[in-house]
Order: sequence, then structure tokens, then C-alpha cells
Amino acid sequence: MKTCRPRSTARQATDEEEKPMNIYGVGERPRAFARISGGFRRSVMAVLAVAAFGAVPFVQGQTRATVDKDSFLKAVALVESNNNPRAVGRLGERGLFQFRKETWKQYTRRSFYKAHDRQTAYEIASKHYDWLYKRFVANGYRPTPYLMAAAWNAGLSKTLSGRMPASTRSYARRVASLAADFAAQAARYEVQPKRYFVATSE
Repeated sequence: MKTCRPRSTARQATDEEEKPMNIYGVGERPRAFARISGGFRRSVMAVLAVAAFGAVPFVQGQTRATVDKDSFLKAVALVESNNNPRAVGRLGERGLFQFRKETWKQYTRRSFYKAHDRQTAYEIASKHYDWLYKRFVANGYRPTPYLMAAAWNAGLSKTLSGRMPASTRSYARRVASLAADFAAQAARYEVQPKRYFVATSE
């Protein structure tokens, strides 16, 4: 169990085959990199991807669109708990974002039962989002909604390694899609013209 991300009870299967993802989007990783390990290998890949594609590495199937934090967190809450702050998972996950106790303790000393409080849950989720975002940037990755959701579900290290179970890829696609929908709805609301009503006497 990784302590850097919450998990929902719907994603506990361990018998799914893990398939490597292609961070370049085309072709396979150069074999020469197989002997280069850790962060140095990822740094080299990032430099080559920028030179080849004019952008930082991306995961096959991810969306390149960015969305605001609020839209992303709304999507995660919907997928994790169906937006139910009272939700309790099979392994003790709590609240809107189905936090594990270990994850909760990384960001606050408040009681784990506060995970059921909507405002507190969003506060801790925002901190977790910021941590993941900064770690992706530090590793040379563009923190798209797809990548952020994948790390939220499977953990940062597994996402950066390019190996995730099918359930995580499905989760990430769903969160990214919902986040884009929420962002689009917010944008439409912001551009709607204001309507003024004038009271008239009969």
C-alpha cells in the first residue's frame, strides 16, 4: 500500500495483468535505456521527447488538455464516492475522496473522521493534488488530468514507471473525461451574459 494516494474499494483487484505504457506515444522505448535506471533514465527520455515532439512525454491515450484543480477534484469525488461524504470503503477509506488513513496523516493531524466533512476533505485533497502536480513537473512530465488521475489511483512511482493495471487506466480516462466536462460547464457559465430585470409599474 502506497501512502501517497487514496484508493477506492472498487479498485482492489490484483490479478489484472500490468502492461507497460508507451510514454512516447509511438513506437517502443529505445533498448539502450533498459540498463539506465531511475530518475536519470526518465530525465533522458524527457529531453529526447522534447527534442522529437516539442513537448514533454505523454502517456498513450491521455488527453493533453488541462483543467482547473476544482474541476479535477469534483471528478475524483464523483468517481471515488459518487459525491457522498459519508462513504466508507471496504478497507476503511473515508469520505468524498476515499482517503486511506495513511494518506490523510501525510497532510494533517486532524482526526481521520474529519474526512467525512466536505470542506476538510477538499482541503486535504487539494494538498494531495498540489503534491502530485509538483512531483510530475520535477520529473519532467506535464501533469495532465489523465496522469494526475492515474497517480491518484495507482501511486506516483507506478505511474512514472509506465506500468499500471487496466483498472487504473480506465479510472484515469473516466476522471479526465469528467474533469473536462466540469471545466467546460464552468466556462459556459462564466461567458453567459448577465440578465437585468427592470421593475415596472402597471
